[in-house]
Amino acid sequence: MRMKRPVLAACALALCFAGAACGESSYELAVENGFAGTEREWLESLRGRDGAAGAPGRQGDPGQDGKDGKDGENGKDGEDGAKWYSGSGAPKDETGKVGDFYLDYTGGGIYEKTEVGWMLRMMFEMGEESGDRELIEIVFDLGNGTTESRKIRAGSTVQLPVPHREGLLFLGWYAGEDAEPVTEDTRFYTDTTLTARWKELPRVTIEAGGMTLPVNETYSSRVTYTGTGTPKAYVEKGGERREITVTGSSWGFGECLKRDGEDFYTLYFQFQEAGEYLIVVEGTEEAAKDSVSVTVTA
Repeated sequence: MRMKRPVLAACALALCFAGAACGESSYELAVENGFAGTEREWLESLRGRDGAAGAPGRQGDPGQDGKDGKDGENGKDGEDGAKWYSGSGAPKDETGKVGDFYLDYTGGGIYEKTEVGWMLRMMFEMGEESGDRELIEIVFDLGNGTTESRKIRAGSTVQLPVPHREGLLFLGWYAGEDAEPVTEDTRFYTDTTLTARWKELPRVTIEAGGMTLPVNETYSSRVTYTGTGTPKAYVEKGGERREITVTGSSWGFGECLKRDGEDFYTLYFQFQEAGEYLIVVEGTEEAAKDSVSVTVTA
């Protein structure tokens, strides 16, 4: 039977009082034999060295998979690639966009859409009749140093591009100074250079820019108009527009546009009310237009 420690201690104490010889403790013996230190330090000195490391334990079971993360945002759509078109004959100018291609399955041509229109890039035989005809080159000269060329079979028509230049009106393609303009039905039998003809678009120019003037002071400016017919002048204030050709209005403007030459006019007006005004001169053509701002002070 195992005794608890208090019982053992009581028995040992009883033996000592009974006259039994109580021996010295192991700590006291250690001190007598040269140990220097406290009882706690002596107890610590009794601890043995660490034993050798044990063998590694077995690998643990895999943990559970974590939850899926949130989906990322969708990327931007890519640009549309080139498209292929096909048909009988050359492509129409309004077909496709720059970078697209076209197959003419009767004439035997592959076209590419460029800034100036469809350009023939390759010819292939469609049979004995078309294969016997030689290839010729049609050069399009825009007149500003820019040229494009197409190759067609001799005796064929060609798709005519419609070019654009700032401030100019395109009149057509010509094979010579005195030649008639070529059309979609014109057939070519030799290498040919076609030159674009242009006309300057009508324009209106008010020479005097925006200015500030007091009420009842006359404003005048030279106006250039290169179009046909007679231009008209207007004044705008607060979203309201009036033609300045009559007298007696509440804003106080009078006869204002006087012709001084073939293409030149003089613009006059006078205001009796302070405010911000916009003077507009328009030709008979839609593109011919100019305007200036005027601040009238009291």
